Formats: sequence, structure tokens, C-alpha cells
Amino acid sequence: MKPRHLIIGKFNRRNFLRTWAVAVGGLIYVPGKYLAQGQPNLTGAFKAGGAFSIGSTAASPVNIITNGLLARWACNEGSGSTLYDSSGNGYNATCQSAPGWVAGHSGGTAVSFASSNYALTGNVSFVSNVTSACTMCAWVYPTAWDSVGGNGNPALSYGEKADINYTVCLGVSSNATGNYLGDLVDGPGSTGNLSTYKPPLNTWSFIGLTVAPFNGGSNGTVYYYFNSASYTPGAGGINSQIVTSPQPFEIAMGYNDSSINGLWTGYLQDVRVYSRTLASSEMFSIYNGTG
Repeated sequence: MKPRHLIIGKFNRRNFLRTWAVAVGGLIYVPGKYLAQGQPNLTGAFKAGGAFSIGSTAASPVNIITNGLLARWACNEGSGSTLYDSSGNGYNATCQSAPGWVAGHSGGTAVSFASSNYALTGNVSFVSNVTSACTMCAWVYPTAWDSVGGNGNPALSYGEKADINYTVCLGVSSNATGNYLGDLVDGPGSTGNLSTYKPPLNTWSFIGLTVAPFNGGSNGTVYYYFNSASYTPGAGGINSQIVTSPQPFEIAMGYNDSSINGLWTGYLQDVRVYSRTLASSEMFSIYNGTG
């Protein structure tokens, strides 16, 4: 993404720093402001020495991976109850009640969910099953492990609101096995797979899930990502049940047989879903703030 125009802002005589607003594709970005719904927050600085640089927070990388991007909620709105989708597909998510807003993991803002709050998009025709690949990832800051209606803490989920047979869900199990990152298949209360990772409370972590299509068998191949590490459970994978009805994406909540069965308590930022299996290098570039 390259800026098309540079508009000189106010000259700061104290430190000889010029602050620029950057216009990309006709949209104006002002340092410290979030003016374009769901778009990156870009800042630039021109020093007396002549060096000009454009940067962004890790949560809003300049070179966002767009291949196969189905939805991305940057959560940089800072106010209101709508999480805007910057993928271009229009899957904006509406919170059930006004959420809180906090500082993000590396700049910008993050949305804070508590008191049974969550966000839903409109119905999405996203058939997420092992015959078609899938990736989910997010920056998360859990403040408590919640088990409302079940044993799961979904950050992002799809399925079982209208179909009772299949869910793909990125979240953390909070059953007897103890708060491991998992895909929580077939509802947050029953885990199809668990990783070896246990996201800690009260700190930012990057979590992700990729699903590769199965090859004539009954399971797809699952990879988990936690910060700069990856893990595959080997045997098992995601089962071959299928979502057949368009349903919402569920942020900070998951269903099990049409009933709420797990809520996220804490903060979320840069929540994404892809309709393909991202490579490890791509997942790590998102973690590093370059993808």
C-alpha cells in the first residue's frame, strides 16, 4: 500500500518535526486519528535531516495480507458499537451492547468484551469445512476464563447458530484440561483439538488456527499458532461435518446447537478470517506486524 498524496500538517518548531496526514486511495489519515472505517492508521514524520518514514502499529500493518481475506476487524474504532470490516466484503459486526475500548497491543485501540457482550455480522455464505481451507487469527488479551453455557472462550466462531453439526472456532478451552488454545469443534463445549499452548491472562498474545482440506479421509489438518510458535496435533484434525446455512461470524461468542455456549472476556484486536490456509511464514508476518 503506497500513499498517493502527502499533505503537510503542522510544523512543530520545538523538535523540528513535521507531522503529515497521509491520503491513501482518496482516504485521509491523520496521525493519532482513525478516520477511515476499518482501515490502517498510518503515520509519517519528516525530520529536519530530510528522512521521511511511514509506519503503522503492529495491529495495522501497511502490507496487509489480502489474498483470501474474507473479513478483518481491526477494532481501531475507539468508540461506538460497530466493528468495521476492512476486507471490502462488508461484514461489519454489531456488538450486542456498547463495548469498552482500551489501548491496543502496539498502538491503536482494542475492543473490550465483558458482561455477556459479543458481536455478530449479518449472515455470511462461508462454508467452513474440511473440503475448503480456512484460517482464523487474532490478537487477544484475556482477563478471565469464562464458561457461560459451556467450557469455551471463543474469540471468533462460525457455525451452529443455524446448523447443529459443525463449528469452526478459534478460542481457548476452559474445561478440566485447563485453558489450552483449541479449535473447539462442534461447539465451544467440546474440543476437536487442543494445542500445547496456554495463553496467559492479562497480557497480549497472538493466536491463530489454519485448516487444510482433507484428502479423501475424514479429517482436515489443523495447525495452531501462538505468538512465534506453531503446533499441529497430528492425529485427529477437524471432522468432516459441514455448515450448510449462511450464518453470522461470531466475535467473542460461540454457539452450540443454537444456544450460546461460551463467551470471551477481555480484549480483541485485528481479528481475521481467510478462506484459505495461510502458510506459516504468512502467519508469522501477521504476528510480526508486517502482514
